[in-house]
Amino acid sequence: MQALQMGFVAAKPYLGSTEAYRHSTPTFCNVLDKTCKTLNSVTPHLDVEECSISLMPRNREKNRSMDVLPPDRSLAFLITTEGESSNYINAALADSFLRPAAFEVTPNPLPGTTTDFWRLVYDYGCTSVVMLNQLNQSNSAWPCLQYWPEPGLQQFGPMTVELLSRTADDDVIIRLFRVQNITRLQEGQLVVRHFQFLRWSPYRDVPDSKKAFLSLLAQVHNWQRECGEGRTVVHCLNGVALHSVPAP
Repeated sequence: MQALQMGFVAAKPYLGSTEAYRHSTPTFCNVLDKTCKTLNSVTPHLDVEECSISLMPRNREKNRSMDVLPPDRSLAFLITTEGESSNYINAALADSFLRPAAFEVTPNPLPGTTTDFWRLVYDYGCTSVVMLNQLNQSNSAWPCLQYWPEPGLQQFGPMTVELLSRTADDDVIIRLFRVQNITRLQEGQLVVRHFQFLRWSPYRDVPDSKKAFLSLLAQVHNWQRECGEGRTVVHCLNGVALHSVPAP
């Protein structure tokens, strides 16, 4: 996942023009793969003791996989609500080259953690969500369910999520949502752009198309530049399946 974050930052010089992608190096995927392996070689091994909060009994059911746990030092905690026993979510904050805690890395939400996912987006002022996996409604062992309304408005606990628009091509589906916490109406609404990337096959370490991936990076950067200081949520099925390096 660190390599993906590096990609979002490294792509910044290409913001203005999709023409540049046609002339980009044909070894992009090889470079990304090499970057993942390099980061993996220098990333300290994470001991189970460093994930103690994820392993607490009340938090275990919130983890999609017990093999993919965020370290305590990088956890993104939710704002506690009245009567809540835990503000845990399986999500880690990660830095970009330009700012600390620019990314939140998390698995695709489970049916029981969808509310927490939208709370995470709202609590941390995330203006972009990048989804790298495909929906899989039929796999009971690894369900990957739709966690947003389409069409209309849906409530998830205290969160309301409304679909404002949707555009699609062969590479990416882009949705625009309005998100609000009805228990904190004074904090206003958050507009979130959701980028569902369609060109990264399961069990592959790199995207299927370098051009499509670079285009995705540019679209996210352009939106983030328009929004200002918003963070970006990045997720695949379990948080690391599409990447050689777990975050952070």
